[in-house]
Amino acid sequence: MRSPTFFNFFPSSQDTTSERNLVLGASLATLPRFQTAIGEIEALLYANHRLIYSLATDIDKGEYDTNVGLQAQTVKYLTTTNAIRTVEIGLELIGNPGLSKNNPLERHYRNVLCSRIHTPQNDVICLSLGKSALASSAIEKG
Repeated sequence: MRSPTFFNFFPSSQDTTSERNLVLGASLATLPRFQTAIGEIEALLYANHRLIYSLATDIDKGEYDTNVGLQAQTVKYLTTTNAIRTVEIGLELIGNPGLSKNNPLERHYRNVLCSRIHTPQNDVICLSLGKSALASSAIEKG
């Protein structure tokens, strides 16, 4: 369950000979705070993977609810929110250098933020979810 492409943004996490590690005396990967943050990234990426592939598998098998469109929108909302958070965690770990044009994480951050503006946008998804939940509740109360 590793995310090797994400670790490309943390060159000093495994490299014990880098200038930064010589100052710290150890790899960043040895620090509990760093390990915890990487664990959070892994959990969010795993959730995204499961959400996307579970819904896709259900659709491929023809085993989906009549509100599959709303389910797909919900998956879009959750996965883009999780993706943005994973990159934010990465930026928190490496600090200001992550916002430099020379750092690939800066471009990744700009790209992932753009996911919010693709249709359907988050406010529309949440409005639809809210209406659906309230309509279901009203039907159940009869």
